[in-house]
Amino acid sequence: MPAARLVQLGSAAEYGPGVPGTALAESAAARPAGVYGATKLAGTLAVAGSGLDAVVLRVFNPVGAGAPPPGCRAGWPPPSAARRPAGRS
Repeated sequence: MPAARLVQLGSAAEYGPGVPGTALAESAAARPAGVYGATKLAGTLAVAGSGLDAVVLRVFNPVGAGAPPPGCRAGWPPPSAARRPAGRS
């Protein structure tokens, strides 16, 4: 049986805001602008420094069958949010 390998899914949010039309090098400094990016970066650093047989993949724009047209955030807001009365969550 082969040994297990840890695969940590990072995020483009670890780099922080980009400049439209500009390529981003993998070696660019991580400068997360929000809590999501900061927590993904913390996970990346923890895995990278763990000594485990692990790899981190920083996912940018996953696409595939059933993906929405470019620029569309499918499922947001969720349909239930549109039916909620104002002021209620």
